[in-house]
Amino acid sequence: MERLFNSLVVVAMFLAAYILTEVYAGRFEGQAYPVVTQVTFTKIDPVGDTRSRIYGSFYKERGSCDFDDIQFYLGQPWQGVRVDRVLEEGAKERGGGYEDFGPWLVQLDAEQFAGRSYAVVEHRCHPFWLTKTIFYNQEGVTN
Repeated sequence: MERLFNSLVVVAMFLAAYILTEVYAGRFEGQAYPVVTQVTFTKIDPVGDTRSRIYGSFYKERGSCDFDDIQFYLGQPWQGVRVDRVLEEGAKERGGGYEDFGPWLVQLDAEQFAGRSYAVVEHRCHPFWLTKTIFYNQEGVTN
């Protein structure tokens, strides 16, 4: 019986380590070593009452990381509600350095986009987890 208990404890420890790694490691890495920085929005066009089409540029610090996804949220970082988005520009292969983006269609009106939203971009930089970098956080967003 003691052997079964010890086995369950070991399994529980590995499961807890996996969950903590999956949830937090990518965030910590993205804060310490961001993949993208210097995000600038060059154009924000309203599309109806509830959407915006955005264009801009960023600097990709880590050219060896492969893009996986970007998600936009309404609210504060790591606590927001995910909103719909369409990356209308199609697939692009990006190396390091300055890159343009857009058009991206985001389910946020101009006021929400500029004042109450943020985005997280995910990259595959190594086989262990996805690196999650705050793409923007309401700072420097003007329409």
